[in-house]
Amino acid sequence: MKKILPLIAVLIAVVIAFAFSVSYKNKKAQENHVENVITKANSTEPLKKELIAENKESGYKLFFDGETATLVSADNTELAFSSWKKAIAVAAPELYYNDFDGDGSKELIIKVVDNSNRVTGKTVYSYELYLITPKTVDGVKKLEYSIARESTWKDVFNSAIKFEVTQLKTKKFLQFAMNDYNENITYDEETGLTDNKYVSYAQALCDTKKQYYTILKYNRGLGVYNILEDGTITLDIQVIVNYNESTENHHIGNIHTEMMIADGEFRVKPKTISFETLEEYKVSDPRETAKENWSYTINNTSPASSSNSKVLKSIDTSFTVSTSALHSQQRLAGEVSDIKNADYIIFSQNGVSITPKEGFSFDKTMLDEGRFSVLINDGKDDISYAGAIRDNTLFIYFDKTYDRDKLGRVQIIFGK
Repeated sequence: MKKILPLIAVLIAVVIAFAFSVSYKNKKAQENHVENVITKANSTEPLKKELIAENKESGYKLFFDGETATLVSADNTELAFSSWKKAIAVAAPELYYNDFDGDGSKELIIKVVDNSNRVTGKTVYSYELYLITPKTVDGVKKLEYSIARESTWKDVFNSAIKFEVTQLKTKKFLQFAMNDYNENITYDEETGLTDNKYVSYAQALCDTKKQYYTILKYNRGLGVYNILEDGTITLDIQVIVNYNESTENHHIGNIHTEMMIADGEFRVKPKTISFETLEEYKVSDPRETAKENWSYTINNTSPASSSNSKVLKSIDTSFTVSTSALHSQQRLAGEVSDIKNADYIIFSQNGVSITPKEGFSFDKTMLDEGRFSVLINDGKDDISYAGAIRDNTLFIYFDKTYDRDKLGRVQIIFGK
């Protein structure tokens, strides 16, 4: 009997341990089941909608729940857009309310990010426009829409309009010409100029030595829709030029047009297409040249300065070119720059030349490095093209010939 008692105790301990193990496993299984039930319940709850855009005049509101954008009208009619998630991650859509079609009633347009590129080194976005139209069908109110997308303008420009970009012999000038698709664009064999009705000009890119690049090809970039405050819908299509000597994409300007809404659809508005050169690349019209030859000489009556250096390497000065006189005399001793040691300055239709006083000469490296300019129109336009030093005289040639009354106040920069 004493030998049986320890065996019974061991068996009881094993049974208790087994019972505890089963109970623990059942409890954990129940906990896991509860967790799974809770997780599934949370995943089926509706996503929270956030107001991301609103037009108070019309009462339209745009909500986004992280997946779908929902437009809600003032009378609670809804329209869902399930493909805007990526666009909204870039920027919230914009709501515009105006009489876009000229029928006397206002309509809603939603502007949504569509695409982007970095061809010019900075990110540029294009957009789609959604025209919202309330309708009642069989007594049920609904919202419908039509879209202005990339194909809206591309189809028109591919089938009805052509453009070309060429470079003149004076390589500074790029020439943009546009015409109806079935009309030829013709050029003068000697000058390269066109007499085409639609023509504009832009400045080509150059290197740090003021050597202008040679055009390789040109193309269209993005077309960007915009909506003005007065309700005008515009479209600007980038014109991109590439060069043999550079990998840079040169955005010279935009083909600009207005859009219209007809029969509930977006269309390119007739007779509004033009080309607009970007401000930083604007140049004068190379077809507008001097009507006659002329010259104007300024004599420096001041003696040469007692400077230790006889090399002229820094000029920054301004003169007013007379509209009638042939000569003038000025004292330049008070000038800060090296122009005080010029003997005389000659302006003509072709350019400007500076001859130094005896014993002085110009630093040719300044020319080699392209460090020269001739500025007119309050410094806005640089009309210089090339430079040379011959017979100890500095010549800066203009990009075309100019009448003297087109110059006015002229700033000359050399070596700065």
